[in-house]
Amino acid sequence: MLRFYSSEAVALLAQYRRIDFLLGPDSHDHLHTGTLCEVLLRDYFRRVLLPWMGVEKGFIYGRSENDMNAESSPEIDILIHDQREYRPIFRMDDFVVVQPESVLGLIQVKKRLNTDGRNPLREGLRNVMRAKRHVLEQLQRRHAPHQLMEQRCGRVISAVIGFEGRTTAPTYWRHIDNEFAEHTSFTDRLVHDVPGNIYALPHFVGSLAGRFCLRGQFSENDALYRCFPSSFNGHNVAVQMLADITASLIWGDPLMRSNRPPFQYPDGFGHEAEHRVVVDASDEESADSAE
Repeated sequence: MLRFYSSEAVALLAQYRRIDFLLGPDSHDHLHTGTLCEVLLRDYFRRVLLPWMGVEKGFIYGRSENDMNAESSPEIDILIHDQREYRPIFRMDDFVVVQPESVLGLIQVKKRLNTDGRNPLREGLRNVMRAKRHVLEQLQRRHAPHQLMEQRCGRVISAVIGFEGRTTAPTYWRHIDNEFAEHTSFTDRLVHDVPGNIYALPHFVGSLAGRFCLRGQFSENDALYRCFPSSFNGHNVAVQMLADITASLIWGDPLMRSNRPPFQYPDGFGHEAEHRVVVDASDEESADSAE
């Protein structure tokens, strides 16, 4: 299984680089290669996930209570949704607008995950955190049952994925902290006394050809991130890890774990660095006073 998943990652990167080579390094129009990255990963998830899990590009329906100044959800490159229990509000080819109750995954895809130019790392983090917050706030507004809220808080996979990029762990930590600071007002204690801004943090941030970070343990006060190399002892593990955590979250029910695809990692594989994102108590106090 280790060689199989590593070869999947190599194939994804080879297909991307083939088109990038055809366009040439001097091309200023990166739309086509960026779109190709999205198509490649959407196809990969469709092969890994079950048929009733829709994998498209699109938006999450809903606006905040103050509709005069409200924003809709950001566009999500890979929007995984439950199409067995919830019908999309709108569908055209690979584009959908889905109900917040149906959301299972929110993934932003970047050609190069770095901080150059428009800063795709910051842009990706901003979109997935806004989207996850949008889902949770809409569920609150709709008075979603506790069981559904619990599932969507803890088991909606969110990720920012780049095909290339050599971003270092400290750069990841700085950008994650900065985006987390943008959501200090989202302190509603949703499930298990954990504030919404912790649930809005992405699970996976990284490059298929560099390093990636995983969100691990979390509490009402902080969340732990660990940084891993995308390749180890000649095996690319980034794509497998992404599929693994997606399956772990979506197949969270113990009765369904036997349906998950099997995974395998190389001996000795481990993280290079770790970092805690901490809730500032003063932020919660200021949010409460603002109310």
